[in-house]
Amino acid sequence: MSVSSVLLSVVLAAVQLDPAPSSAPSAVVAPDAPLQTQPTPTPPPSTPTPSETISPPPPVDIGANINAAYANAESVQGPLDGRWRLVGADGTDLFAFVMADTGGAPSSRAATPDAPAIEGAWRDLRRPGALAASGFLQSVVHATDAVEIRFYEADPSAPTVVKLRADAAGAWSGDLVEAGSSRPVVMKRF
Repeated sequence: MSVSSVLLSVVLAAVQLDPAPSSAPSAVVAPDAPLQTQPTPTPPPSTPTPSETISPPPPVDIGANINAAYANAESVQGPLDGRWRLVGADGTDLFAFVMADTGGAPSSRAATPDAPAIEGAWRDLRRPGALAASGFLQSVVHATDAVEIRFYEADPSAPTVVKLRADAAGAWSGDLVEAGSSRPVVMKRF
C-alpha cells in the first residue's frame, strides 16, 4: 500500500466518524456543568414627578361621622326608646322611665333571642334618694297607639301598671294604677 492510499483511508475514516454538522443532536454529550446565570440588574428607584406625588387624604370631620352613626342607630330604634317622665294631672312628676326599644327586633345585646323588644328601668321621682324608689320594668307592651308598662316596687304580686294611649299629636295619656288606686297621667319625653 502506498502512503497516499493510507492517508486517503485515514481521511475517509475520519470523515465517517465526524460527519458535517446537521440539525440532528450530536452523539457526544457534554458533562453536566453547574448552570451559571448573570444577575438581573435592579433598576434605580424612580423619583416621582410632581404630577405623581401622593397627596394626603382629605381631612375627616369626626363629629359629622359620630352624628351620622348616632342618627343611623336611632333610626332603627322603636318609638319608645329614650327617657320619659310620667306626670300627674296636677303637673306632679311621678316616675321617670328609661326604655330601650329595639323596634320589635331582638336586641344584639340580649342574653336570649326571645328577650323582650322593650326593656327599661323606672325611678319614683316623689322619693329622691330612697333605696326602694327604682328598679327594672317588669314588662312593656306596645301596640300601634297603646302602651302598657308594668313594674313593682316591693311586692311582685301587686305591680304598678301604666296604661296609655297616643293621641293625634303623638302625646301619651292614660291612667296609673298604683296600690289599688287609679289616677290620670301623661307621659312626656325628658
